[in-house]
Amino acid sequence: MPNARDRVLKLANQVGAPDRVPKKKKKTVARVLETAGDAGAGPSQAASVIPSSPPRSNPIDIPDSSPSPAASPLHKRKRPAGPLTRSSLGSPNGPGSYLLPPCYVERSFFKAEESIAVPAPEAKAILDQDAAARRKDLARDIAAVIRVMETAMVLTDTSVSTASLEDALLQVRTEKERLSKDLSDYKEEHRLQEGLSQKLEEVEKERDQLKAAKASLEEQVVDHQKLTEDNAGLRAQVESLEGKVRPLADETEEERALGSRGELLGHLRTLNQDLVACFKEGFDNAVEQLGLLNPELVTAGSAYNCCVRDGEIICPFEAEEELGGEEEEEDEEVLRAES
Repeated sequence: MPNARDRVLKLANQVGAPDRVPKKKKKTVARVLETAGDAGAGPSQAASVIPSSPPRSNPIDIPDSSPSPAASPLHKRKRPAGPLTRSSLGSPNGPGSYLLPPCYVERSFFKAEESIAVPAPEAKAILDQDAAARRKDLARDIAAVIRVMETAMVLTDTSVSTASLEDALLQVRTEKERLSKDLSDYKEEHRLQEGLSQKLEEVEKERDQLKAAKASLEEQVVDHQKLTEDNAGLRAQVESLEGKVRPLADETEEERALGSRGELLGHLRTLNQDLVACFKEGFDNAVEQLGLLNPELVTAGSAYNCCVRDGEIICPFEAEEELGGEEEEEDEEVLRAES
């Protein structure tokens, strides 16, 4: 059984010969298989398609018109719905994208040799190319396939992917632990902040209360100072009054009973009247005694309220008596008002 390199060389010789002309008028198409190799050139200039199996001796004829229902078994096989067709609007892949064959859902799609065929327009386009253009396209496609293989090998390398995933997981876990710690610290700070906010509100309320109490105390201090000053004045007045009404050591019960100014004035007036009466009585008594001893004594013009000045009997206090009478009347009015 020929290996993959022999199959590639054979296919390259068949495709790369520009002067080969098919015997029949109908165009024949070689089967296109999965891999490709280099056709007579180095590894850098690969220009052929690697088939999955050696080409069969009876190639499939693809007529220009559509095949009849009784054609080869290839055309009788049911193709998957919609491969290599444009997707409709609103599909998950978006409008205008091409759908690939369902190779994972239908694992047997590429197993059978007859399940792979080249459409007639594609075969015509391949045969119409010259050898240089075809070799160039094959080399470019093989390079693309190699890049896809290398990318798949690197991406599916378990050691590299696992290590990178472990590193990423370690970083994520470290970041998660850091964020969890930051979150715990933030919650603790938030709790402390809430407690401090409540304490601050209480302190502000207490401060307002203390301010109000301070203002009230300041007003009370001002009132107290004013009362202190008034008290000092009143104490001075009380001391003055106490000095004026200070009792004597030998006061009688009657004198000690005089508690008001009116009673005191009334008592003084009574004493004055008694004194005047006694003075008049004494003067009259003296005149009577002198008249008895000296019957020729002249008593005309004498009075108890007169005196001898410059050889004349005068009454110096008559004017004062008139004024005193007015004062007595005023005092009597005051007493009546107080009573």
